[in-house]
Amino acid sequence: AMKARRAHRCRLAVSLPLALAQGGCATAPPEASVPWVHAEVNRRLPPGAASTAPPAPLSDTALREALAQPLDADAAVRLALRQHPSVHARLHRLGVAEAEAWQALQWPNPGLSLGRLSQGGTLSWEAGLHLDLVRLLMRPQRQRVESAKLQAERREAAAELLRWAHATRRAWVQAVAAQEAWRYQR
Repeated sequence: AMKARRAHRCRLAVSLPLALAQGGCATAPPEASVPWVHAEVNRRLPPGAASTAPPAPLSDTALREALAQPLDADAAVRLALRQHPSVHARLHRLGVAEAEAWQALQWPNPGLSLGRLSQGGTLSWEAGLHLDLVRLLMRPQRQRVESAKLQAERREAAAELLRWAHATRRAWVQAVAAQEAWRYQR
């Protein structure tokens, strides 16, 4: 009976930390916000300005090739959305909001405490398992709040990208008008 209890304690001592360690591991969610923003922006842009992929910077060679060609307004918008550093910074902020929303979905990790007490010639061990009860009880509210914040961040990101697209189109029109005015003055 003594051997059986010792074997049971040993199995418990090994399996409990392994279970707790696995409970703390979480995989990242698929990135859904950037494609959503990309689709929303494309839905509101003129058909020629819409791009087939989410904004990703072009390589130096591809950028030189794109700039070597005459740019129409739609190509200027596509190029600006791909190359503008503020667009990429905005999309990274969106990724942070998505990660925070994902974190709110996770169950709180349990904690484990182990203690050893030596008193006289007697040695005793103490183990404890604890859970953040407040965080556990507030989980549904945190999920709703983080989900609402993510939706607002998505809408703000789409609106900001659309503002940059319209500012680019406006700048293109002004540049073409200035070029034509200069040509007429010669």
